[in-house]
Amino acid sequence: LPPAAARAFARRAVAADGARGAGTRPIWLWRALLLLLVLGGVLGLLWFEQQRAQDLRAQLDGALAAGCTPADALNALEQRLLALDPLESKYPEIWRRLTAERERCSAAERLAAALDTGSGDCARLESLRAALASRDAGRPPFAALAERLDAELAACRMARGLEERL
Repeated sequence: LPPAAARAFARRAVAADGARGAGTRPIWLWRALLLLLVLGGVLGLLWFEQQRAQDLRAQLDGALAAGCTPADALNALEQRLLALDPLESKYPEIWRRLTAERERCSAAERLAAALDTGSGDCARLESLRAALASRDAGRPPFAALAERLDAELAACRMARGLEERL
């Protein structure tokens, strides 16, 4: 082949190869872009779910810090959790903590009722003291109940001391 013909052949081959490559590059580009969009969407959903769980934990911590006095805070959190997780499978740790807090609040209510009815009954007050010892007396509402129970027990000790003197 003469050099001019070889050059013309090479130009046509490069042009044909370039035309073939030009058609396939955008397909790969679109596939890569689609893959990035799907990956971005999945990561966005994971981030959103993490933020929601963090918000639920913060709401639960706020309700726990307030003690058992505003039962509405625990009820509102439970309603929100039921709307987001009716099967109680997405946020098991939050459900577990909420259930434990509800049990703690009901135990405090039972202890307060027993303290109200057992006022003046020193033997019963001693048994309530033993029941309170198994609870975290440093957190509300058990802290206030412990103070009240200690005052009642102090009155019992004073009454026993007076009885012994007589």
